[in-house]
Amino acid sequence: MPMSKRQFRAWKARMEAIRQRRDWDALFALEDSGDFMYCLPDLLYGLAGPEGSPEPLNHPQRVLFLCMTLENCTQCDSLFNFFDEGLSAYGLETAAALEELGAPQSAALLREVLALLPPEGYPVDDYAACRALCDGPFGQAVEQADSRLADYPDGLLGGLYFAYAHAHREEFP
Repeated sequence: MPMSKRQFRAWKARMEAIRQRRDWDALFALEDSGDFMYCLPDLLYGLAGPEGSPEPLNHPQRVLFLCMTLENCTQCDSLFNFFDEGLSAYGLETAAALEELGAPQSAALLREVLALLPPEGYPVDDYAACRALCDGPFGQAVEQADSRLADYPDGLLGGLYFAYAHAHREEFP
C-alpha cells in the first residue's frame, strides 16, 4: 500500500537522518533492503574518502564499494565510466568481489572485458590511445557487457548487498 504524504515525509526524514549522521547502527537496524540500499552508498562512500578510493576500506567494505561502483557505472551511464574513472586497476578485484557477493554472471562479463585490455591497462590520461582502444574489439566488448550488466544477469543486486553487509556487520563502524 502506498505511503501517504505524511508517512513519506517521515520516512524521508528518517533516511536522511541516517545518511547525514552516518549512523551505521540505525542503517543495520533497517529491515527493508530498499531502505538499507537507499542509505548504504552515502555511508560507504564516506568511508572511501573524498577521492572515492577503495584503498582505506577493509575487505567486506571494498567488496560492496567495488560492486556498487560498477553497478552505478553501468546503470547511470556506461561501463566505460568504470574505466574512465581509473577503476580498471581494480578490475580483477571487482570481478572477484562480484563472485563473493553472489553475482557470478556479472563477474564473468567483467572478466571477458578485462581480458581484452592491453598489458599496460586502460589509458585513462591518453585520449588518442583511449579512442583507439575503444574503437576496436575492446570497445565492442564493453558495449555488449554494458548492455548485459544493465539487465542484471544475476538478478537485482540490492538483496545481495543487504545480505552480504549483514553477514559482515562486524566489519562496519
